[in-house]
Amino acid sequence: MMSQRRNGNHLLLSLLLGSIFLLSGAGAGAEETLLWAPASIDISTAQSTTNLYYNGLSGRLLGAGTEQAAELENRGAVRISAGAEEALFVYLIEDASRAAFEAPARILFRSGHEVLLATDGATPQLTGAADATSNGLKQPVRLARIPITWPAEAAAPRLQDREADPLIQQMVSGLTIASYMSTWQPLEDFVTRYTLAPQNLQASQWILNQFLSFGIDAEFHYFEQSGQRRNVVATIPGQVDPSKVVYITAHFDATSSDPYVCAPGGDDNGSGSAGVIEAARIMSQYLFEYTIKFVCFNGEEQGLYGSSAYVADIAAAGEDVICCYNMDMIAYAGTDPAPPDLIIYTNPASTSVAATLAEAANTYTPGLIEPVIVNESMGSSDHSPFWNHGYQAILAIEEEAWGPDFCPWYHTCNDMIYRYPQDYPTYCAQAVMSAVAMTAIPLNPNGPYLVLNESTLDDDGIAPSNGDGDGIPNPGETIEVWVNVRNVGTDIAQNVSGELSSAGGSVTILTSSAAWNNIPASGQGTNLTAFLIEVSSSAVDGETLPFTLTMTDDSGNRELAFQYTVSAPDLSFYFYTLDDAPRGNGNGVIDPGEASEIFVTIANRGGRSAAGVSVDISSPSGYVNIIEGTAGVSEIPIGEERELTSSFRIGVAAGAPAGEILPLDLAITSGAGYQADSGFKVKVGAATYDELEADGPWSTAAAGDDATSGVWIRVDPNGTLQDTSPCQPEDDHTAAPGTDCFVTGQGPVGGTAGGNDVDGGKTTLTSPLFNLLGMQAARVTYWRWYTNDLGNAPDEDEWVVQVSSNGGTNWVDLERTMQSANSWQQQSFLLDGYITLSDNVQFRFIASDEINGSLVEAAVDDFEITGATASVDVGDAIAPLALRLYPARPSPASGNTSIAFALPTAGRVKLDLYGVDGRHIRSLVNGRRHAGIHNIPWDGAGSSGKTVAPGVYFYRLEAGNQSLVRNLVVIH
Repeated sequence: MMSQRRNGNHLLLSLLLGSIFLLSGAGAGAEETLLWAPASIDISTAQSTTNLYYNGLSGRLLGAGTEQAAELENRGAVRISAGAEEALFVYLIEDASRAAFEAPARILFRSGHEVLLATDGATPQLTGAADATSNGLKQPVRLARIPITWPAEAAAPRLQDREADPLIQQMVSGLTIASYMSTWQPLEDFVTRYTLAPQNLQASQWILNQFLSFGIDAEFHYFEQSGQRRNVVATIPGQVDPSKVVYITAHFDATSSDPYVCAPGGDDNGSGSAGVIEAARIMSQYLFEYTIKFVCFNGEEQGLYGSSAYVADIAAAGEDVICCYNMDMIAYAGTDPAPPDLIIYTNPASTSVAATLAEAANTYTPGLIEPVIVNESMGSSDHSPFWNHGYQAILAIEEEAWGPDFCPWYHTCNDMIYRYPQDYPTYCAQAVMSAVAMTAIPLNPNGPYLVLNESTLDDDGIAPSNGDGDGIPNPGETIEVWVNVRNVGTDIAQNVSGELSSAGGSVTILTSSAAWNNIPASGQGTNLTAFLIEVSSSAVDGETLPFTLTMTDDSGNRELAFQYTVSAPDLSFYFYTLDDAPRGNGNGVIDPGEASEIFVTIANRGGRSAAGVSVDISSPSGYVNIIEGTAGVSEIPIGEERELTSSFRIGVAAGAPAGEILPLDLAITSGAGYQADSGFKVKVGAATYDELEADGPWSTAAAGDDATSGVWIRVDPNGTLQDTSPCQPEDDHTAAPGTDCFVTGQGPVGGTAGGNDVDGGKTTLTSPLFNLLGMQAARVTYWRWYTNDLGNAPDEDEWVVQVSSNGGTNWVDLERTMQSANSWQQQSFLLDGYITLSDNVQFRFIASDEINGSLVEAAVDDFEITGATASVDVGDAIAPLALRLYPARPSPASGNTSIAFALPTAGRVKLDLYGVDGRHIRSLVNGRRHAGIHNIPWDGAGSSGKTVAPGVYFYRLEAGNQSLVRNLVVIH
């Protein structure tokens, strides 16, 4: 942990990083305010709009934009004033209220065990008096002013208790007190391992030589800290999945009050470093499924320099870290009754790792040490940078940071090995090594041992496979699977066979068994005949196909797992246009009794181009008759849309009332066997009806837009609140199952106002072009949400809706207002009063925050253009396919109502009304009718001309040898 003497090192890296201070959550370049948010306030809703720089015991250091900062201050956060040229540190200490530091360190905030400081770049130093009166841990943590990962709140599942693994037991037996002492003592013999002392360089070289002597790869990792410094890294590559890495770490640097002269660091942290080196010696003799990396970090005592640089590098490279086990001070057993404690510090996301270490201690060192898990954000050592990058990690330490048994020789020249027991640090090292082995999973080298080398797919068109030959599983393909396995054991694998299975619902195993030739030790082989699988035609893009291969040889069975990801089109409805001129009255809307052409565009949002696309249309509505129900297109490339090359033709019943919404279902297939369902809705009397559940050719950007956040997006919105007032809607306007609408930025779940609202300028949502020529009484109607009356500067920004008749060259206002409506409001405009109708009509919706940083949110949903309707009867041109009797409208009936029926062929028809007791009430139709849809009015009277009494009635349709019956409720 750290030196109490000023070392004068001006930290160039910290100064450089300190000048980089952007707020990623509020948009690049936005001005940022630093705040300390106490742990007592809930900031979960601010995560998407703030940067996290430190996550500690008593609070968090955040960076926020102006509005979010004001909101957090209202909740209890404290504004922090630090210059961009200053370096920031958190100092962990027994009592922050009593801490005092040498100039020029400047205290910014203090709480509990944490002091937030700004310096000129040097590590902050306690005054002599403060150092003398502070017990326990004294540790600086340098903050790089680069945002860290928000901590996960949910822990991974705890590992189940397991029986002791004989291989791990062998490893533990190999790490003896004698071997541990022979590694520990040379580290103390350097006299000092202080980061800036020459002996530190010598110590790093000795550690590297130790790793290399074990026959494993090892190297230096270089970083900057008042010159070039180096960590030491050794690697045992995994045999099954070497991309996954388990870390065992400790820092090897040491400090004291006179670190250039003496910093033996027997406990802090020669004890942990010896544990890492001993683990490497033992584990180098074994094979593991996953890679193990052994790292001795440098520069920990001045603020975790070495580990911060290293973890930043592996995170940037995308390394797949399973977890990190970090040891720091494992030598002082203290005065507790036996067995002595081993403290395991974890954060919520790493509790399963802590549980593994506790299980390892209880299994492989039973009764020798007592594991104690402490779940709090103690970022005092080299596990902390792993947390900062979202990796799981724990700290193993002899005592809690400010516990009564904290090492009395900590950070002194008396921190020497002879003061400590020899067995306790050995037991701690054994426990941590066994936890690493449990996580990396040892392989049994005795006898044959088969592991997966690689699997390949053959999906060409040569039997038995049947596919496109791209080596990727696609819907509907039949695929050969070839598996190459390696024998990492010591003996030949004989009589080798495999059985393939899958728990995936989108794959069928057609041929599940295969044999291999004998595989010698260190050799490899591939199945002699192919496994054969079939991918379901309904498999979706990105779906995982998991496989288990049970390998059998004379030594027994082993299960090998692998998986593939489906690449498929993702086809869905995108947009439609309407043409009623060829077989209707040409007024641009769907009329009762009319046949209309529907031109549909399909989008492909999948990872594979769709060829030979065919679409069938249907409808559950009794008012719709599908006349021409199939259309297609030759190809829809990835990420593009295509209009089907022919239209659908639908007939609408003469009895369909104006405003009736008609659902249309699409069954989509492609030539490769892909299948999908989609759909949309049309409306009687509408030229277009768009619930905004599909992408559609809407644009969310326009020339001149300059908003830095809150840009239009189509999503299922997350509601945000300012105090108790809604700012962004929680739900769209469309009735279920509708979910999506356009909103100005997606707020965080359960978020507060300002969470991605409109900031810094304007954002424009623009509609597609519409052909409204020939329409009568054209009217645009939409539902909108607009919030402008909350926050620090209410009612200052305009909501603007405009229409253009020339494709956006000129615009006319429909709305221009500053008045908020924090709820869904319907707006409707008769277009004749604003524009001359044309075939290039377009609309746009503009939200802006261009004055004093108001809270501005907007949303748009359920957009439609309607016109005057006229009943049309085109006879056999829209003849239905079956006899149908439709529900009476309105129902219940009060006065006039109408009853519609569909006749597939011309012929004699009877339509009669009966009472619930079977009495004949009235004959509504008795005669010949042409094929088509007919709408029959009824005035509510019986045969006598008198109005019938309220109650339940039945109407019966007879045509040919068929009859249909429905009921009708009459009320007065």
